[in-house]
Amino acid sequence: IQSAPGSYASLKIPGLKGLGNRVVHRAELIVHRDVNLSSLNGILVPPQLLFLDAVDSANSNRIITIPNYDFRSENDSYNILEFGGLLRPADDTYRFTLTRYVQGVLTRSEQVYTLRLHAPYFLTPYYKDAQVGYIRYPFVVNSQIGAGRVVLGGGSYPDAAKKLRLRIIYSKI
Repeated sequence: IQSAPGSYASLKIPGLKGLGNRVVHRAELIVHRDVNLSSLNGILVPPQLLFLDAVDSANSNRIITIPNYDFRSENDSYNILEFGGLLRPADDTYRFTLTRYVQGVLTRSEQVYTLRLHAPYFLTPYYKDAQVGYIRYPFVVNSQIGAGRVVLGGGSYPDAAKKLRLRIIYSKI
């Protein structure tokens, strides 16, 4: 994935609806960085942040923020520490907290979206406000345009320990 303008990865989570009614204590998307794949790793550094949003296919493929997360703020950004997306050098992963989104799918029968993982500079996705409806919410993600690229392990990655995965810790009701 290259920094924007660049590419993105579409992520689908099969079987999420089929888990049934449960209390979700933590849901975390874990994305591993492949550090051995390219000889350019020393030249092209990974982007500082990756971002995860959703494709609302019911509304003409509108790009929206992940449901149940409040991305609005006074400084035109979002809470990186709560939502995630920073590269963790200790284990070469990007992690995203999806607990409220998964809980909404399981207990409130909310829509399961195709997720979009990318490294944008600036975004203007739609945010679903409970009182107003969909509103545009512009904010900066990465501080530089086109700075960085990263190779990530996907769902069919050969090393099972480094596959892209959604880890869910839950209790049955």
